Amino acid sequence: MENGQTLQAQTLPGEVVQSPKNAKFANILSVIILIVFVALIIYMMTKLASDETYWTRALYLFGSVEAIAFAAAGYVFGRQVSREQIDKAEDQAERANNNARNARQAASEHQHEADVSVTKLNSIVAVVRAEADSLGATVDTGEASDIRRQQGPGIQAALERLARTVEAIGK
Repeated sequence: MENGQTLQAQTLPGEVVQSPKNAKFANILSVIILIVFVALIIYMMTKLASDETYWTRALYLFGSVEAIAFAAAGYVFGRQVSREQIDKAEDQAERANNNARNARQAASEHQHEADVSVTKLNSIVAVVRAEADSLGATVDTGEASDIRRQQGPGIQAALERLARTVEAIGK
């Protein structure tokens, strides 16, 4: 990095940045919670013949564990969906950058072509004026004398007037 700058990670709004170590720990913990939840379901299935009081208490505890398990599942699946959305957004940004780069390059090429055309046209105007002066004629090149002000169709019109002037001198 130049001038002592440091590289900082770019984050999306609401995105929590985790170190790889913390992310690995969170993934392992989520999987463990889901395994415990499945084990609790299996355990409760074995107690189907228990009395009503036992089931009421067990369901109360099961609801708490279920909420934690669903939060863990949400973390695991939500993280994957977020990663896919981030990857998709990064791809779109890369395509947009490429399109912008190509547009700048095309604009630069067109500007160069326009500059070359202006130079050629100004040379033609100078030659026509010199030829007209040597013949003692007056040349009205109009807007062609300052072609840099012309855009698009204006250049074509200036060229046509210049061609008519050259024909008039030749007659």
